[in-house]
Amino acid sequence: MQMQALAEAGTIEELFEGVVASGLVMRFDDDVWPTMYRCATVTQAELEQLRRIGNIIRQGRVRRLGHDAIELTKGEVAARANTLYVDCTADGLARRPAEPIFSDGKLTLQAVRTCQQVFSAAFIGHVEAAYDDVAEKNAICTPLPHPNTDIDFLRTHLLNVTNAARWSRDKDLKKWLQNARLDGFTHADRQDNSRGMLGDLASKVIANLHMLIANAEAAADHP
Repeated sequence: MQMQALAEAGTIEELFEGVVASGLVMRFDDDVWPTMYRCATVTQAELEQLRRIGNIIRQGRVRRLGHDAIELTKGEVAARANTLYVDCTADGLARRPAEPIFSDGKLTLQAVRTCQQVFSAAFIGHVEAAYDDVAEKNAICTPLPHPNTDIDFLRTHLLNVTNAARWSRDKDLKKWLQNARLDGFTHADRQDNSRGMLGDLASKVIANLHMLIANAEAAADHP
């Protein structure tokens, strides 16, 4: 369902409706269109608890916390005396420019699958041990910058599917993936025809995401 949504959506709105229906993404509030995506993970039970929060202020980021008022980018709200305010907005995985993972005597660890830092580290370690040519290792390990906005969801999944397609063409690498316990997306018992079907779908996903991203960037340049 996730791959079908990524392959067939004609607009970004349709894409997000499809991935929400598939369970890949869950929205905090169905009446508010989300503008950020940072790989946050949550269970359905946890989301239900979060939705019990009733007093939600949507006036942008906090600029300053004063004795009498909280200054936000889009307004102010009254502050309460003798109240502890906790900042839970820190970005533990800040978005940084991608750079080659392998260089002379140096490894720059980055994600090679979106939202999968532990798997990515294991995969990079395997590539370092199994391949000799630096250019080939970098071709296998295209880094995925951490997402920040809703459109980054498309960008990271485009790179994700592109990497997966590249890995599927390497017989030894595909065998390693099928037996890697950290890989929740490849299974040794999958039928060959299933992998072929997913390969065809991956090509459609790549083409469609390129189109959707180009449309989003064009709209951003000409609001």
